[in-house]
Amino acid sequence: MYSFLLIFAIILHFVLHIIYASTVSMCCHRRGVSEACSNLLCDPTKPPNDFDVYNIFDHKINCLPHMKNIAECLADGRNHIYCCINDAKDRDENACFGLCAGEGLNNLERWDNYQTCLALNIATMYKCFERGYLNIPSPPTATRIISKDMTSAVFTWSPPESNPHLAYSYHVVCRESDNGVTEMTIDTRSTKVTLTGLRADSKYSVAVAAVSRDGIQRSLLSDILYFYTAGVAPRISAYKQHVSISRKSEFVTLACRMQIPGTMHTSAHIQWMKRNDKNGQYYILSGNRYSLTNYISSHGQPRLYVSTLHIQPLQISDFGTYRCIASNDFGTSSSNIQLSIRKVTFASPIPPELPYQCCQRQNIRSPCASICGTQAGKRGVLRAETFMNNQCDDEIGKFLSCTIAGIDEGECCLRNKVPNACLPLCDETLEAGNEIPFTCALHTFSIFECRMQNAEKRPKPVTGLKANSFGDTTLVSWNRVDTADIYYIYWKRKSAISWEMRSISNTDKRINGAEEIVVLASNDFGNSPASQLDFDGNRWVPLN
Repeated sequence: MYSFLLIFAIILHFVLHIIYASTVSMCCHRRGVSEACSNLLCDPTKPPNDFDVYNIFDHKINCLPHMKNIAECLADGRNHIYCCINDAKDRDENACFGLCAGEGLNNLERWDNYQTCLALNIATMYKCFERGYLNIPSPPTATRIISKDMTSAVFTWSPPESNPHLAYSYHVVCRESDNGVTEMTIDTRSTKVTLTGLRADSKYSVAVAAVSRDGIQRSLLSDILYFYTAGVAPRISAYKQHVSISRKSEFVTLACRMQIPGTMHTSAHIQWMKRNDKNGQYYILSGNRYSLTNYISSHGQPRLYVSTLHIQPLQISDFGTYRCIASNDFGTSSSNIQLSIRKVTFASPIPPELPYQCCQRQNIRSPCASICGTQAGKRGVLRAETFMNNQCDDEIGKFLSCTIAGIDEGECCLRNKVPNACLPLCDETLEAGNEIPFTCALHTFSIFECRMQNAEKRPKPVTGLKANSFGDTTLVSWNRVDTADIYYIYWKRKSAISWEMRSISNTDKRINGAEEIVVLASNDFGNSPASQLDFDGNRWVPLN
């Protein structure tokens, strides 16, 4: 009985070798491999001899163009790389081991190394192919996506056609097709997995390999399956939902920002409308007083878009409720903006930091810091020659952040395509990071232009600021500013953390417990830069 089984096993092994030799040969023929190269390389039972190895790439035979197809046929869907490395005659000469994983010669610069590797190791490599056909499963089959939504997909497959009993588990690889970097891997005993955490409206590739119980022997990945996740409606939001400006303003800019996830870049349409206060209906804006600007502000994920509406000349009827609407094939979203008349510009509970103090904190180097003013009272003046002559262009972002107090020009900067990362230089309500991005230097002119568009309409800093103390009481006075409607006065002791603040319409104020005093002039266009006095123990000293 034992002899019969042994004879049967030998016959079966011989038959399988013939079958696989024939299979590889037919594969090479089907893929267009030349007869000479097929005879030399496409019979795993007959590896090329020492002379044939060097004839493979002779210009008369030239098997180089066929190596990828030959490698795929020899591998037959299995990954033989572990055996090829383990049984190699010379592991250091490894330039040809990709052949064991179905890979051709990708780097022609390693051509000589490839030939040397084959000359030394091809015999053991072909033995690995023969063994692999018997003890490594082929790739899973019938791969398909049976369901999907915006962020997930269900991927299924059937067991391998060859050696299915050796497939103990499966290794799934999913990649986002457009970047090829984002990769998800899943190991499972099942023939179905749910791919989660996907990006909406994006193209993905997925494939699966069969793995043996020891985790070493495994098939190559199945044929790549491509699929698309479901799309999603764009998300649009107002840069600011409430915009208040002076009734005397000549123009206004409103802004909305839109996000669309995914790599398919489904087109979206943005529209601006205004509410009719009489019937509550929204109507589409038209006319040469309205100027629209739409652009992509970031090509990252999600992709970011900006849309601005500029109205000029501004009319009293323009105040009211606006709506920006974004739509694509998957839906619509909208956001409202209320444009109202500003009668008073409010001040924060804490007075703005003086530019020279901020510049010291930001470590702006000398002589660039001269534009910030000095503690002795010299107000800084921004001159282009200061920056050009002293190569201060790398410090401009710091200076802009030190003069942000009272600046509310984010919509203007968005209209001029200033990046989101630089908006803290346009809008005091936004928190700036520790470092101003270098890219902001490219947008310095646009930032300055936006800052200056209403600068002349805001009050100048108060002058003639004086204080006279009598015990704990101090009488503060200053010169009237022609364009100011009200003044904000702050004071505190040096040891105090919080400030006292009052708004007044006249130009003097009696206060108690003051060792530091700050005064702002204000109108409906904004607040002036700060003017400050500090008490040094004997007298009041101006700080700007």
